[in-house]
This record gives sequence, C-alpha cells and structure tokens, in this order.
Amino acid sequence: MPKSVTLKPGQNQKFTIKALDQRGNNIAIEKASWSTTGGRIDQSGNFVANQTTIGDIKITANAPKANLRAVANVTVISVLKRLTISPNKISLDPEERFTFDIAGFDQANKAVSSLKVSWECTQGGKINKDGTFIGGYKKRTVIVIAKVDEITESATVTLNSVLRQLVIYPQDNLLLKPGEQKQFTVVGLDQYQTNIDITNQNICWEATGGTIDDNGNFIANLDSKGTFTVKASIKSFPDSDIKHKIFIIGLHLILISKILSALEIIQDSRTIKIFMYFMSANQLDLSGESNYISLISEITTNIIDVNSWFQGIFTDSVIRLLENVGRFCIDVSQIKLSTCIKVTVPPVLTTLKISPPVIKLKTTESWTFIAKGFDQQGDLIIPDSIIWNAEGGEINSKGEFVAGNFASKALISAASGSIHASIEIFISQKSKLSLADESRLDLLPKSLKRLLLNEEYKLDNEQFELENEEIISLIEYRSQINNLAFIEYLLRNRQFNFYRTQLFYDGYSFEEFACEFDYSDYLEYMDYKSYFEDKYPR
Repeated sequence: MPKSVTLKPGQNQKFTIKALDQRGNNIAIEKASWSTTGGRIDQSGNFVANQTTIGDIKITANAPKANLRAVANVTVISVLKRLTISPNKISLDPEERFTFDIAGFDQANKAVSSLKVSWECTQGGKINKDGTFIGGYKKRTVIVIAKVDEITESATVTLNSVLRQLVIYPQDNLLLKPGEQKQFTVVGLDQYQTNIDITNQNICWEATGGTIDDNGNFIANLDSKGTFTVKASIKSFPDSDIKHKIFIIGLHLILISKILSALEIIQDSRTIKIFMYFMSANQLDLSGESNYISLISEITTNIIDVNSWFQGIFTDSVIRLLENVGRFCIDVSQIKLSTCIKVTVPPVLTTLKISPPVIKLKTTESWTFIAKGFDQQGDLIIPDSIIWNAEGGEINSKGEFVAGNFASKALISAASGSIHASIEIFISQKSKLSLADESRLDLLPKSLKRLLLNEEYKLDNEQFELENEEIISLIEYRSQINNLAFIEYLLRNRQFNFYRTQLFYDGYSFEEFACEFDYSDYLEYMDYKSYFEDKYPR
C-alpha cells in the first residue's frame, strides 16, 4: 500500500504489504522481499525516486512461501531542474533592445515547455515580461535574471561605450584681442566620463564674434568686443533600433515626396503640350470677338478642369507634408551632441587721436595736447601710457608743447604701445613790434594789420585797394623789423600781381604762382624792388 502514487524526483514513499485469506481476513505471512524498476527501495518498503528518474515505476513485493506477489505503480513526474538563457553573455549599446531566449529542462534533461518565467535585472537597465532588455547609461555591466519557481538563471550584459558628451579645450585663457587667433580642439566622453575616439566623426564648428574653420581655428573679428560663443556639434546616425526605424521611415517619406513631385512635373508638362497643340491647331482669325471667345471656350473645356486644379493644390500640400515629416524623422533619429564655451574679447586700444588736431602757434608759444584713445568699436578708452615726441619744439610726458624759435612746421606724435598718432601744426614768427608801432597799425586796414603781426593770412581772401604810398609806408614798418624778408613776402602776393615767370627771372622759384605774365606788372615790380634795395641795402 498504496497501490499507486505520484512522486517528484527525490521524494520517498513508504510501502506496506497486507495478506488476506479467501474470506478477506488478515493472515500472517513470511517477510516479503521488495524490488523496483526504478529508484531505490529497501526491504522495509521505503522507496526513494532518483533525481533523474521520470515516468512509471513498478514496486513489487514477493512472499515466496505463501506464493503471494503484490505490485504498486509509482509515477515520477517531469520536474524543471534547470534553465538556460541564450545568449549567456552579450554586449549592447545603451537603449538598444534585445530579447533573450530561455529554455527549461527536467530531470531527464528533456525540454520543458510552457514556462512561466519571471524576468528581472540589476540596476543599469530594464527588462519586460517577454525578456526584452533595454540598457541605460549609468552602469557598465547589468545582470539579467530569469526565474521559474525556485529555478533561476542569469546572463551578463555589457553596455558599450557610446559618445555622450563633448568638451572643448582649452577652457582657460580665453581672453583674446581683436584679430587674435586661438586653436580649439574637442574631446568626446562616453557615459562613464572616459575619453572616446571621435576622429571619424563629422565635427561642425560655429562661432560668434569671429570666424572658425573646420579644424577649430578661431580668429576674433577686428571690431569684436564682448563675450562670444564657440560651439562644436556632432550629428551621427541612429544608435538604437527605434531610432533606426524612424530614420528609415523618414528616408521613405522623402523618397515618396520626390516621386510624387516628379509625377506632378510630368503631368504639368503634358498639360502644356496639350495647350500648345490647341493654340497651333486653332490658327484662326482672332480679330473677331466670336472667334476669340470660341477658341478660349475650347481651350477651357479641354484643359482647365476645376477639380484638377484643386487636386494639384492638394497634391502639392501632400508633397510638402511628406517631405517635412520625413526630414523631421531623420533629424529626430540622429544623435545630436553639442558643447560651447565663452570667449571674451575685451576693449583694446586701436586708435589714438591728438586733440586739437589743427592749431597755429607762434614761436616759443606753449600748448597742452591731449591724446584720446579709442577701442575697436570707436568707443573712448583710457590708454595705459602715452609717449610724446615733437619736431619743431619740445614736449614733455604730459603733452605740454613749447614751440621753437623759428617759424616752421612742427610734428607732434603720441604713442601707446604699438598704436601711434601724429599731427602737423604751423608755427609762425612772433611779432617784434613795439607798443607804439602796434598802435600805429590801427590806422591800417584789418588785413594788413594781420599781415604785419605775422598772422597766417592770404590777401587773396579779402579785396582791398591801397595807394602806392600806403604800401610803401607799410613795407617801411615791416622792413625795420626783419629787413627785406617781409618785402619779398608781400611782393609775392596779389597786390602787385607778380607771377611765377617774373620772379623766376630774378632767381625766385615760388610754386604757388601759376598765372599769366604781364610785362607792365614786371616793370612795376622792378621799380619797387630797386627802390627798397637802395633804401634798405642788405
């Protein structure tokens, strides 16, 4: 007893034997012997199913002296003993989908069907009930675990390094001058913040406030001032199944839009040919209104179809929609990584201007010049230091200039580093007239008074007439001061109409005279010259 039993591998069962006579009453018999077709049983009837046993087993008890024999049936059921996950090891990209296969085997190493598998994984990924795994970016290794009842099996997933970040170098000393050059490089980092090779990637460089080439060589604009951005970006193909599918969809949509566009062009071409056919086939006299209306009506009837017109507009809209959606799918599916840094271009001195730019001084007269600095955008900036230099006078470090003792042109220059500026000023002879002489000048015309005081003045700018005696008197005043220097100056002016040719005859070469020669004027000139040379010998 019992006569039949169902066991699992490794389970045990106690069997007993009872002898009955013809009336069904218990009788004593000799000790029975036990045997089995599978598993193990001792002589006390204790049966144990083997771990590898499966199927039906017969348990037999024999009592030879009583000529009795009894049989019991034991069924050892199939029990899942182990699981296998395929593959057991795999390398995947983050966000790449992969479905694991699992198989179960019983104690006889036969496949077990209809497994109810419970899936799980360690941190760094996720897996659904169907065994589809998706890795993340935080862990390098993830363990996938399959469990059926108390039986478990695991697989190892190694997540590949993928480009996740760009870093631009250098990241310091980014203070540039206008026109200065800086070489930038970009380094790729994976999800574990380790370097990853990006030499085969198409790096796109962009910059504000300057120009940058494909190699990352940045040059600040000459007029740049402020904070600007240098940007590096990479766009690559899809890195996951979903993105790859979106990419393929985008390509197909663009292809369909191109095909529809080509078909539409063909249809438009056929319509034009039909129109030209009707125009050539109807070479009628269009001078009459009836003939013209008849031709237009025929063309309209055969060519212009309102439904076709609306259909064309609809087709154009569909073509544009397909193309836009396709390009959107391609953009979404591609990897886009970018990084940027800030570059500062401070205001720097680019121009110096000396103020005042135009001035007229007399000999030994002083004046203080100011050097104003301007940056690359024309805004005022204070120069670090100014070095002053002067020709035709003396100037100190504060820009205080003292004119020399002789009438001449003076060159004033200022420098701050490599920036230079200069102006040219005129120095005229200071008047040596006494106060009494100056009071007598008040009787003369204003223009002649200026001339006597050695001020820059051209007689051509003001018309006036003088008698010869007045001119002679004027020249006498001047000749007392510096001999004939003023006489020569006055004789070269418009009052006496002495021109270049005349003066050339007497050894002069004044470039400012270019008028016609008048012989009577020359004779007049010679008279005045002889008079003054006799009265004021050199």
